[in-house]
Amino acid sequence: MDTIFGIDLGTTNSSLAALRDGKPTIIPIDASGLVPSVVSLDPDSGEFIVGQRAKRRSILFPDYTVKSIKRLMGKDVKVHIGDQELTPEEISSKILHYIKTQGEEALKEPINRVVITVPAYFNDAQRRATIKAGEMAGLDVVRIINEPTAASLVYEGPAEAASGRQHILIYDLGGGTFDVSVLRIQGEVREVLSSRGNTQLGGDDFDRKLLTHVLDHLRIKEGVDLSKDQRAIARLSEAVEKAKIGLSTRPFVKILEPALAKRDGRPVHLDIEISRSTFESLIEEFIDSTFYEVKHALEEASLEPKDLNKVILVGGSSHIPAVIEGLKMTIESPPELAVDPELCVALGAAIQGGIMAGEIFDQILVDVAAHSLGIRAFGKEDDYLDARPDTFAPIIPRNTPIPVTRADVFRTMVENQKAVLIDVFQGEASRCSQNKSIGSFNMSLRPSPRHSDIVVEFSYDLDGIIHVVADQKGYDNRKEVTMSVRERGAGGVQTSITEDYLQRKAKKLLGMKGLSEDDPARRQLIEALDAYTEARASGVSEEDLETLEEDLLDAMEALEED
Repeated sequence: MDTIFGIDLGTTNSSLAALRDGKPTIIPIDASGLVPSVVSLDPDSGEFIVGQRAKRRSILFPDYTVKSIKRLMGKDVKVHIGDQELTPEEISSKILHYIKTQGEEALKEPINRVVITVPAYFNDAQRRATIKAGEMAGLDVVRIINEPTAASLVYEGPAEAASGRQHILIYDLGGGTFDVSVLRIQGEVREVLSSRGNTQLGGDDFDRKLLTHVLDHLRIKEGVDLSKDQRAIARLSEAVEKAKIGLSTRPFVKILEPALAKRDGRPVHLDIEISRSTFESLIEEFIDSTFYEVKHALEEASLEPKDLNKVILVGGSSHIPAVIEGLKMTIESPPELAVDPELCVALGAAIQGGIMAGEIFDQILVDVAAHSLGIRAFGKEDDYLDARPDTFAPIIPRNTPIPVTRADVFRTMVENQKAVLIDVFQGEASRCSQNKSIGSFNMSLRPSPRHSDIVVEFSYDLDGIIHVVADQKGYDNRKEVTMSVRERGAGGVQTSITEDYLQRKAKKLLGMKGLSEDDPARRQLIEALDAYTEARASGVSEEDLETLEEDLLDAMEALEED
């Protein structure tokens, strides 16, 4: 059978694993199980360099090197690397392609089908971006699996629990993300009860705190500000990362960096000793926030700390003594490091790949939705005359076991409503503006009475991808969409309102008192409204109308903010 490989695409490091004789095994690349998630561009040859070589080049060529790209996955941004601009997916694909080619060279066999891990708290856009990066690297991404869930597959519970029930908590603090998951293991079934986390919290933030501390020291003692010196920052960034790692095993570390800069003709050297207590005080707020997530993950799983059989630490940053001591106080029992805490995620992905390839394992995995999923709708707190209702109507609550399909009924607002915009969000706030916009689509309606039923169905698959079906009940009219990756800000993409009302609202904005006739935002809105009105009258395609509708909404927002 074809091997399905496991890849941990990490913020700081990535890993490749596969099943060998029924056991998950890390595939060494460049003589190491960890591949630095760093990409560098050689300006002379135009070649992209990945891994250890790229990491070494970051000091000499900071402008041509990119780190921690995982934090930008799913965002509509471009990243400068030398004279080129690449999307986060394109940069991540360089890492994945390097893992693929180097792994093939080491194994002397093709690497095509893979399971790639992502943080449990990754949203739909981030998951889709990860799949896209894999496809760009020439990989068939057969499954996306949550990192804590993958780590749990490597954990073997005690023999006496084989036929009983136990609860484990996975605390995963990596280079750029944090996740906590609570699982119930009963026999061969592993069920995720809850997941929480922060995709913008990890060792990178600890490095930055320590870097700021060192820069402040140089500013005060040496009278130099190196915060804009990219080459010095690259050197110091590597130095503070090593210091952070050292402080996990030693109470003090020295940072020595000679000739960082010049001041008044003399070289400026860095010679500073950092204590573990100083470092821990710098990152205390970050660490405390992870314990907050742990407490809430237990609450959502309806468990007390005493109900946990085991707490497993995953990720390089989980080695920090403050993490271990803080968890002891939070959960009232000592946590333990996972087998290979920096590699167990890739090992778990390889196990999942083996299961999918037909290998026999005594494990059944049940994962959950990390976020509530729903749509924008008119609620009691929304003004009917407001063009942006802000009520979030959940359809799939967070921590629902996946795959899952759920549906709910919504109703039209006016007689013979011509269209509805299904605006999808994920999050836990009651207001859409406080949640994450996933995307939207326009659905044309058949003539029907006011308050006619529109059934909206969400399907959430094992990759955490959202499929939406809107059905005008009783009119044989439905539209099915797999949500696209696009980001248009915290307020959402579009709004579920009638087309007639959209025009009325635009005209109301144009009639505001005190608005200059020459106001650029006003002129933009007039042009957008004229184009939209003309298009509706001429019967353009639904796709073209939707584009013009977005332009009109953008112009309305610009005028409201003006």
